[in-house]
Amino acid sequence: MTEPARVARKVKSKRESAGTARGTVRLRSRKLMLASLSAVFLAVAAWIVVSAFVFVNGPEYAIGLIIGAAIALAAMVFFVMPLTVPNLLTDMTLVIRYGIQFKEEIPLYEIAEIEKLKKLPASPGILGGGARLGVEYSIFDKRFTVLRSKQGIVRVKLTDEVTVRSWLIPRKVEEIMFDTLDGDAVINRVNEVKSLDVK
Repeated sequence: MTEPARVARKVKSKRESAGTARGTVRLRSRKLMLASLSAVFLAVAAWIVVSAFVFVNGPEYAIGLIIGAAIALAAMVFFVMPLTVPNLLTDMTLVIRYGIQFKEEIPLYEIAEIEKLKKLPASPGILGGGARLGVEYSIFDKRFTVLRSKQGIVRVKLTDEVTVRSWLIPRKVEEIMFDTLDGDAVINRVNEVKSLDVK
């Protein structure tokens, strides 16, 4: 048995014996902005398709269909799917997801630090500014930012650098920021696991 598997099994055993096992929790996020963007882009896609069908004759109709379908597909990938795929908190892992763009399972005992932020830190580099909604990687900080909203930001610092893939591209990561309205519950569960003698 590998060391991570051994530790995970011991954490699970200790939590079950202590009566603190709770199962999987779907973490809540504010979704108004993503829902609004989904509605706008899907409406634009539908308008283009209908307009092409009503007003365009000949092969140009196919162009309208292609453009409308492309906009609808982009809306599904970047806005709709993240609404239906929430972050998860289990007894032993924090699962950060954003549609098909990002998924990382972080063992709670591999989290060195976790904290709630009142505001997003400025992004380093020429452009600066805060992070945008969606999935963003900072090569300067070795940090992924995975946001559905800019409220309830939680920053997770890992004990060791790991390789995380987004769009199949491997990135070296030391910390991840994500949003949730259940930040206190996540922090409490991480602290519970860290308080266990699992080494």
